[in-house]
Amino acid sequence: MTVAAFVATVFGTSSHAQQSYSDAQLHGNWNCKLSAEENGTRIQLEYIASYARDGKSNNFGTLKLKAANAPEMVYSTASSAKWKLKGRSIEETIEDTRISSISHPESSKTPNLPGLFPKSGTKSSEILELSASTMKLRSGTDGSVIACSKR
Repeated sequence: MTVAAFVATVFGTSSHAQQSYSDAQLHGNWNCKLSAEENGTRIQLEYIASYARDGKSNNFGTLKLKAANAPEMVYSTASSAKWKLKGRSIEETIEDTRISSISHPESSKTPNLPGLFPKSGTKSSEILELSASTMKLRSGTDGSVIACSKR
């Protein structure tokens, strides 16, 4: 998976209206993970996704980027959005995204991650599974699966 495909997975689009879920099933905090590797570059994203009853969501996590012949870079990520369920999809309108370096805060030569992760926009993720303890989402962009467990 390319970096662009990874970004599209996190901020991508997808929709399938085969089954409906209720808002109450989504409410709460979820530990989520997504990882990808291509051409010697590994990306891992672990975050807490919080879906509130008022239709707001927040994600807080850690992004690790390891390219061949380069030190691992670690970033703190945070985003806020408004969410709603549409059949088998979670639609989120991103209001803000923040990324800051944890591993090399003094470096001005870090990848332009804020440029890769939009500060605003819309994403829609297909729900593959949603139970009281597990949520799995699929990116419509490249088919990557985000696995989450209820906190």
